[in-house]
Amino acid sequence: MAHIEIILSYRKRAVDDIKAAEEMFASRFYLAAISRAYYAAFYAVTAALLAKDVKVQKHKQLGIEFRRHFIKTGTLSKKYSEILEELFQARQNADYDAIPEITETRVRELIEEAKDFVQAVSSL
Repeated sequence: MAHIEIILSYRKRAVDDIKAAEEMFASRFYLAAISRAYYAAFYAVTAALLAKDVKVQKHKQLGIEFRRHFIKTGTLSKKYSEILEELFQARQNADYDAIPEITETRVRELIEEAKDFVQAVSSL
């Protein structure tokens, strides 16, 4: 697959995962919705980094490279780094805590933040 096709595929996955998060939220699968919201952001960043020929293998490295290439350069506001970190922590809690503490309202907020994030990162 050509480089541009891979980037476009990740961008599509980001959009698809936002839709999946909204559908899961509507069906009251809140923990799954959090996971999809995070992965939407993850795929958007993956595409943006690949466009700069930067490949990462781990979630933590993705955040580091995102900040290096887009936040520290002033390309994006620091709020997007904070959103990515929030989504990552929420996904960790949703996936790994025995009894995750999350409200319906907070899940809705996370999905909205993920939508904003994907839109901003995909416009780069």
